[in-house]
Amino acid sequence: MTNTSSTTPINNNPSSSEFIDQISDTKLIPTAVGMTATSGTISFNASSRTFSWNGSIPPSGSVTLTFFARITTNLRLLGVNSQACNQGKAIANGTEVLTKDPTPLPGTGDPAQTCSVINLRPVDSLQALWLPAQQVIRFAALSTGIKEINVQVFGLSGKRVYASGWVGNGYEWKLQDKTGKAVANGVYLYVVTVCGYDGTVRTQVKKLVIKR
Repeated sequence: MTNTSSTTPINNNPSSSEFIDQISDTKLIPTAVGMTATSGTISFNASSRTFSWNGSIPPSGSVTLTFFARITTNLRLLGVNSQACNQGKAIANGTEVLTKDPTPLPGTGDPAQTCSVINLRPVDSLQALWLPAQQVIRFAALSTGIKEINVQVFGLSGKRVYASGWVGNGYEWKLQDKTGKAVANGVYLYVVTVCGYDGTVRTQVKKLVIKR
């Protein structure tokens, strides 16, 4: 979110949140895993399926919120061209503002729309293959028309351990965190987002056990 005023800050209101996003579309299943905020505090209410953020933004400043929702396993029954719609709202000094997406992912349509429409298609199969000779895990989407993938690894606490950014399909992770240090043995969650050449974006969340 960006404060478009060059003179007036967005102040933290202790009695209400500055950003609220209720994931009402039942084709999406929100999760607290991996949610982050560059400033302030982000939280998730599982019963209401709502992400909230509390904090302040200085004049011309911004804050980046990251959170995830996976596609329901029933998506195949809904058809390949299924779409999901999501809308967050910001409360700037007591005034509610519908948010717009300034940097939409491929397939989200018009960034000026108040409701971001995301084209959904299930990944045919997602592979995380351990290659002992190279001591890496190879992530690949076994589907057609894959342009690129984005791999993120999280601890069970929700802290992000590693992020590849957008890379080619068949990415090899060296079991290192974002600083290049080897990660400890244990149970992790990995989120792979797949972008097709047709602009569709698909995401899967799976469990990963590292035991050297």
